Amino acid sequence: MSAPGAAPPTTTKRPGLRESFQAFRYPNFRWFCGGAVISSSGTWAQNATVFFILEELTDSAVWAGFGSLMAFGPATLMAPLGGYIADRFHRRRVLMVTQSAAMMAALAMWLLWVSGRLEPWSVVVISCISGLITGLNIASWQAFITELVPRSMMLNAVTLNSTQFNIARGVGPLVAGLFIGIDALGISWALALNPVSYLAVLFALTRIHVPRIERPVVVGRPQVLRNFATAIAYVRRVPGILACVVVIIFVAFLGSPTFSFLPKFNDDIFQAGDRSYALLIAAQGLGGIAASPFVPALGQRMARSRLIAGALMLYGSSIAVVGFAPVYALAVAALFAAGAAYLTLASALNTTIQLQVDESMRGKVLAFYVMCLTASLPLGAQVLGFVAETPLGLQVTVGAAGLVLVGVTAVLQMSGRFAPMDDETVTTVA
Repeated sequence: MSAPGAAPPTTTKRPGLRESFQAFRYPNFRWFCGGAVISSSGTWAQNATVFFILEELTDSAVWAGFGSLMAFGPATLMAPLGGYIADRFHRRRVLMVTQSAAMMAALAMWLLWVSGRLEPWSVVVISCISGLITGLNIASWQAFITELVPRSMMLNAVTLNSTQFNIARGVGPLVAGLFIGIDALGISWALALNPVSYLAVLFALTRIHVPRIERPVVVGRPQVLRNFATAIAYVRRVPGILACVVVIIFVAFLGSPTFSFLPKFNDDIFQAGDRSYALLIAAQGLGGIAASPFVPALGQRMARSRLIAGALMLYGSSIAVVGFAPVYALAVAALFAAGAAYLTLASALNTTIQLQVDESMRGKVLAFYVMCLTASLPLGAQVLGFVAETPLGLQVTVGAAGLVLVGVTAVLQMSGRFAPMDDETVTTVA
């Protein structure tokens, strides 16, 4: 579906680097990405600061894992309702409400810190509230992209959306780390970035105008869980989407928790200072930024199955190197590579789902996909956190997780699980 004032139809010419930003020709998408990158930067600044606070207050990998659990666990629980909302209501309006609520939660975190009342338990409680809001928001956020650009621009738009997320993942933690390392600024400024940043995305949403999509009329009480069960059954019938779900579960469980442990790597393993922490937590985002111009071109020149398999192998290998890295510089380089691989994975997986899913199931299927991610990440962080406290230690735990991910990639490749990702046929609801 084209947005109002759509750009002229694109040609079939295979794109190169110059065509990597074609989706920005659509004003609605420009507004969306512009507001999103500022807001996401604030969110990542808070995420990095929260892990730093928990490390300072508790000096425990278990607490870091628990913080991830309470940040992402509630999002998992709210995913069925978030998917229902994304398919039932006007998505722009949903985003206005959820982003406003998230801004209030971020403001509460900052106010507790400046008042001297922020404790580990209060960090966890506010993270839990933010997670609940995220669960309601994220399906509408992902599905909204399809209303901003035509289908032919989907890979480009999804990649650019992932790019803004990775820009934020690089810039947000970097700025937060710099603030934390400067005594005159400190944690309060790092936390203040988030509530202020939400103003950008809220303003951008007021500038976006898309045609209203007619939603099915719901008679009687909404059957949220029953509808969600229908989405799960739908995913099981579509091999390409099912493969995406399997991949994101392994990535989130084995690789993504590494970010939660970076404060401990910085302090205990590398014995670096607060300013070194800024680069360590920004490296993944910077890797994603560096890779972003190349992903749309790669997506046109090679099958998505090959792109995903290669990116997954690189991601697992990079996480293994982070775990076993004997020096700080090698860990930074490995995190940079992991960020490039993750951007490629996120873009290709999301594009596969968006191209293969029926419009009536889009929100619910994306919600299920996100639920698998948000459930696996904190569970992995909790499990790896407990293992890291054993005699095995943090480095062996993270390194072994990366090696297992490499093994999983090989098994999926040999079993042909990646091949259905190349299909671009929409599977209609039976």
